[in-house]
Amino acid sequence: MEPYYFGSDMKPRLRRRRRARMFRTIKAASFKFARLALPVVAPVLGVALIAHAGSLSPSASPAATGYTLSDIYTRLTTNAEATLGSHSFAPSAAPGSTLHTLTEIYNGIPTINPAKVLSDTTYLGVTGTIAIKSGDAAAASSATSSTSLLLTPAAGYYDGAATVSTSSAGFLASNIRSGSYIFGITGTMLEAAGDAGAADVFSGKTFSSSTAASVAGTLNLACNTATFDASGNLVATAYDGDGDGTDRWCMTNSGDAVAGDMLSGKIAWVDGVAVTGDMSAQTLSAANETVSAGQYAATTLSAVDADLAAGNIKKDTAIFGFSGTLFGDTDASKVCDNASAAGTLSVTAAYLSTGNTWCGTAGTLLANLWNGTSGAFTGGSQANGGADDYNNGGSPSSGRYAMGWTACTSGADNYCGTGDAFADMKDNSTGLIWSKPCSGSGCSTSAEPAGTTYSWDNSAVNNNSLTASELCSQDLGTTHDAGWYLPHQKQLMQAYIDGSYGNVEATGVNRYYWSATTVSYNTANAWNTYLSFGYTYYTAKTNASYVRCVRPAS
Repeated sequence: MEPYYFGSDMKPRLRRRRRARMFRTIKAASFKFARLALPVVAPVLGVALIAHAGSLSPSASPAATGYTLSDIYTRLTTNAEATLGSHSFAPSAAPGSTLHTLTEIYNGIPTINPAKVLSDTTYLGVTGTIAIKSGDAAAASSATSSTSLLLTPAAGYYDGAATVSTSSAGFLASNIRSGSYIFGITGTMLEAAGDAGAADVFSGKTFSSSTAASVAGTLNLACNTATFDASGNLVATAYDGDGDGTDRWCMTNSGDAVAGDMLSGKIAWVDGVAVTGDMSAQTLSAANETVSAGQYAATTLSAVDADLAAGNIKKDTAIFGFSGTLFGDTDASKVCDNASAAGTLSVTAAYLSTGNTWCGTAGTLLANLWNGTSGAFTGGSQANGGADDYNNGGSPSSGRYAMGWTACTSGADNYCGTGDAFADMKDNSTGLIWSKPCSGSGCSTSAEPAGTTYSWDNSAVNNNSLTASELCSQDLGTTHDAGWYLPHQKQLMQAYIDGSYGNVEATGVNRYYWSATTVSYNTANAWNTYLSFGYTYYTAKTNASYVRCVRPAS
């Protein structure tokens, strides 16, 4: 229905009735429509509400100050603008149902898509999402079509001042042919259009042609040998373009050889000058190690000196290609005193067993075990068997078989290398070191003359509950440390053969010593031996005998 117009020509009563009916209609519609479009409808209801809020009598003469519902509907559906208060209150015709319903107005409200509205605009409560582009925006993609560059802009709104671009590291003037203009850039690259080949360009230089770039030249005229032809004596065309000797003719002047650098009689040209060599021929000499300057003919060092041989070189040492096989030692004490290189080891026949030779000395050990001679009693001569070493308590018989003995002392000898003051003498033949005789309870001391005897077992009081073997093996410190043991029967016998009388046993002393050897056919007995005259016998292990200990050399 059309809006109501209030004219002054209507009768007052009719006007009041119609006005009241209109107010009721608008009132009902306004509450229903307020939730949908109150901000839009409010101006239309302005006049009616003024009367509705007070009395039915208007405060002033009616005037058109708002928009009609038709204006609002048209604006919502077509976006057409209307003029505020452009209508008249006087109806153009008799009233009829021509006004749009609220449903029509509601349905006329469009659904706002934010993707179609700018991001800085809010329409009917909806804020747009279309990005507003400004400045220089990067293209979403690029392509070419014939002579065109196609740029696809990123989605958004462009106001005409913004630009879209793409970039390429190769889009440079130096990559565009000189004289060409591409998208605002004038090219500077010179085009390679030559027809030269590698053989046309000097070696060490590169060039570009219409078919290739950075080609290395191979032309080398300086080192070519010119060949003169038979008729004109000219340089061959291959080396001198026209063959007339005027082009590409070179002279090398970098030589520095002198006569002394060349063999005598040889000639060379140096910087255009003939130089005759005067270098002399030389030969190696076995008489000295000097190598004089000059030229040497091919030879071998062994031909120069026949002593350069494997047998003259230390084993596993290589000299000028010869691997030595000679055994030797840099320690003089390990080299024989008659060796080609003087040593300090003196080897006597008595140290070597019969049938063995060392450093040219044949051994005589155990080859002549003569007893000594004595004129004090019958049978004391060698022819009659001689006398034992004891010689009836006198000095050892002359001419007896005896080896060397070394006294163990303090100082540099350090008790024959043991560091133990218990050491007495070393038998140089066997290498065994003999102790002083045990003395005191449990062999607590060692002294001459020895006056203490011990049982083989631990039954004697002097043993201090130790067996004879334990008396030797116990550790009493630097005066008798560990490492000693009770000698065997044959070790005692060998000591006598090697001359223990007058060495281990003092002259005139005659004592019998326990051995560690048990009598095989009577195990309650053990062997003991006299170191003065070699007598060995057995006795009960509970009996008393003297004790000397023995140990190998360190």
